[in-house]
Amino acid sequence: MMNELTPALIAEHQIEAGWHFGLTAQARWSDLDGFSHVSHRTHLVWFEEARNAYLAALGFPLVSADVPGPVIRELACSYERSLGFGDGVVITARTVWFGRTSFGMDYAVWRQGLVARGNAICIWFHNRASSKVPLPLALCDGMRLDGAAFRSTQAPRESRLFGLSQTNPAAA
Repeated sequence: MMNELTPALIAEHQIEAGWHFGLTAQARWSDLDGFSHVSHRTHLVWFEEARNAYLAALGFPLVSADVPGPVIRELACSYERSLGFGDGVVITARTVWFGRTSFGMDYAVWRQGLVARGNAICIWFHNRASSKVPLPLALCDGMRLDGAAFRSTQAPRESRLFGLSQTNPAAA
């Protein structure tokens, strides 16, 4: 999958400045909960799809047991508005920081304005070896082009979504 974000989609869905990567999706019947709203789990699936497509666009396709790739350490989502069956959306993704073995991503779902916002901390992990490994330099270079900054300290950070204090995993 490739970057589908265009100036027309940015204008139509009122996407904030600073987003350079996005995918389109349409809410399916199976995405609905008992109240006919798009379920909270669907947003998390959309974030995962956007993350995988974003990494593939940077030259790192889906992983296997023998190829390192991202695993989720932390994931959060804040919902602003509901969606219904058939609603078309744009899901945006960007890297906001990276460290030696981890990185942080922001996500958003848009439909004529913000619908949901999320973030994740990902660890670059080798499944067969069952251990985290350093991020590839080429991946870091791609993240820098997206505006991400390297973090090398263990300073505490504040969660942008929920104000929770935690240790920065970037130096892990």
